[in-house]
Amino acid sequence: MNHHMAELLASILIVGIALQWIGWRLKIPALILLIAAGFIMGPVTGWLNPSEDFGELLQPMIALSVAVILFEGGLSLRWHELKQNSRVIYRLITWSVLLTFAFGSLSVHYLIGVSWPVSLIFGAIIIVTGPTVIMPLLKQTNLKKGPSSLLRWEGIVNDPIGALLVVLIYGYYVRTENETLALGVFIGLAISLVVSLVLSVSLGLFIARSFRKGLVPEYLKSPLILVAVLLVYTLANKVQSEAGFEAVPLIRTVKAVS
Repeated sequence: MNHHMAELLASILIVGIALQWIGWRLKIPALILLIAAGFIMGPVTGWLNPSEDFGELLQPMIALSVAVILFEGGLSLRWHELKQNSRVIYRLITWSVLLTFAFGSLSVHYLIGVSWPVSLIFGAIIIVTGPTVIMPLLKQTNLKKGPSSLLRWEGIVNDPIGALLVVLIYGYYVRTENETLALGVFIGLAISLVVSLVLSVSLGLFIARSFRKGLVPEYLKSPLILVAVLLVYTLANKVQSEAGFEAVPLIRTVKAVS
């Protein structure tokens, strides 16, 4: 069993890196190759069955991987881009979210006849474009700097918002009976925002000061930042489910010292 698990992990890493390189050489999105490889290694050949091979570790592995991807995406954001395109970015992370959520939910409910709980969860899901999709595509395209930066901001900021909405709406319908949906979602978003800001900014500033004062050797800087990402994600989720996805991109303040 241990040998089989080692072979699985090795094959995932080898195939993943190899397809990334092939995509770079052929100038095509590696995401397409990775999806095809996933089908071949999974349903087609049966070599990989994540739910059976990794069991209860599967979801934590996915969550931590997404947290690291969100952090990496946060490092690509530039504050001067926010200043230059503040009006557009503001609309992408506010009005775009509200309209996507509203029209998506209404369309599914009235056109397909799905119940309101499922419709609202669907509306929240389609808010998420996902940095795991957007970022690799941007690396392969030749978009101008302006549109590229807007897509990065939209993908990284809206991803945790959509995930939080899904969890809050689902939690409301499963566990809550004595408060309105709007109030429950608003309180949940407010809690997640406060927790995210406190954890990410405080830890980010602490790491930045430690680096500037030379309290951390060069070879430990990258591992320390990775540990900080996982710590913030875990602590934020302890307070509010899925708040970690919102907190992690905010740790980008450590980039100034890396």
